[in-house]
Amino acid sequence: MKPQTQAFMSGPQPPVRKQESAMKTILRSVVALIGLCTAGLASAQFSVGSTGANGVFPPGALPEGTTEIVLDLRDGTLTFNPSGSQTVIQATPSGGFADGFLNFSSVNVPEGVTLRFVNNLANTPVTMLSQTDVSIAGVIDLSGKPGRDGGEGGNNGGGEPGPGGFRGGNGELLEGNDRAGTGFGPGGGRGATTSNGGSGGGFGVNGTDGSGNANGRGIAYGTPELLPLIGGSGAGGGGARSGVPTVIGGGGGGGGGAILIGADGVVDIGSAGGIRARGGSGGFGCGGGGSGGAVRILAEEIRGTGFVDAGGGSGSPGASFHCGAGGSGGVGRIRFESFTFTYDGSRTGIASFSGQGIVQLPNQPTIEFTSVGGNGVPAEPRGNRGGVDIVIDQPGTVTVALAARKVPTGTTLEVTAKAEQDGPVIGPVLTGGLTGSFDNSTATVDITFPQSGVYFLEARATFTTQ
Repeated sequence: MKPQTQAFMSGPQPPVRKQESAMKTILRSVVALIGLCTAGLASAQFSVGSTGANGVFPPGALPEGTTEIVLDLRDGTLTFNPSGSQTVIQATPSGGFADGFLNFSSVNVPEGVTLRFVNNLANTPVTMLSQTDVSIAGVIDLSGKPGRDGGEGGNNGGGEPGPGGFRGGNGELLEGNDRAGTGFGPGGGRGATTSNGGSGGGFGVNGTDGSGNANGRGIAYGTPELLPLIGGSGAGGGGARSGVPTVIGGGGGGGGGAILIGADGVVDIGSAGGIRARGGSGGFGCGGGGSGGAVRILAEEIRGTGFVDAGGGSGSPGASFHCGAGGSGGVGRIRFESFTFTYDGSRTGIASFSGQGIVQLPNQPTIEFTSVGGNGVPAEPRGNRGGVDIVIDQPGTVTVALAARKVPTGTTLEVTAKAEQDGPVIGPVLTGGLTGSFDNSTATVDITFPQSGVYFLEARATFTTQ
């Protein structure tokens, strides 16, 4: 099971009129599973379930001198750099890999080559399944991006996440504008006030506070089993420099992405290779570091001496900017599941081990926003790509409606609104218990927006599965 990520609205952002709250709303739906039990499978029965439909990876010989392969999950395009030549993955679904699932017959990342991804529209984690062995002699990289630098004339946006992770918060625009943006995700670090540092995002462990930003660290979340598979959280943005209104704070780093690599045979991480899902570093101007992401490996045998790195991003130093240093991001989570485990490489993150489990739970829960203030959510929301999805005429209290599937009725949802810049975090506000059926339930909640601005909405449910 993996978390569902939805974003609202499309098109360019309209100007915010007086007494108008332009609400860019992004749903980051997190379903935390408590008391989860998974049973190992007998060796002869084990299969990760790859159909092999997408063929071998990579398809054919690489162009000479290739050092990077970029897989665009939106349309299945592979770009080979530095040549720039392209091809398309076999049997790419219409609309691309919208759920992040890739079904290969074999996978080989050659030594000296780094595989990176362009996030799909829903920003899901990546699941790479293989009917045979997976060889990682090169590097698979799903790290979050650094926050943008502040300073005079700087562009201080939060760093973009790796696939399945969460974006960093923006830095403070001007001295005295309350504070910078808080990082996104369940472990988002708090944005800084003037002259202070943004706090680091949390995941496997808590992030750290930014200087002068007490109790702002992002909290730990998730399960050791990485069911659901979810990435790291973004860090808070840095504060503007005191006494110099034209100098703005740096953005918080984005959270590391999430990947499941499953093989019916062996996953071999070569001595010069590895998997990297680090949080992004804070932007110059006291931005915090994003948390590390998630790496789950499921195979009959896991071996090799390469690295698995889900480390947190570093906060931006404060001395050169005359504001407090940003906090560092917490490490992410690593999960190894196999009958034979001889892997002896370096690990950065909270690691756990077991026999082979399941790729995803059969009842996969989802949560989505259906309307905000009576405005329906577009079928293809685009808030996490910069568009505004819903515009509310005035600040004030609006009703937010949500729908859930495969979530027990009576479950209470937590809804949080985070200002993109210079505004408070609202909530979490609790809905009433979900009503309807296990397969289709609904809930509403009233949220009060105190001022005009751009906001992101996040929803979270916690329940026990048997």
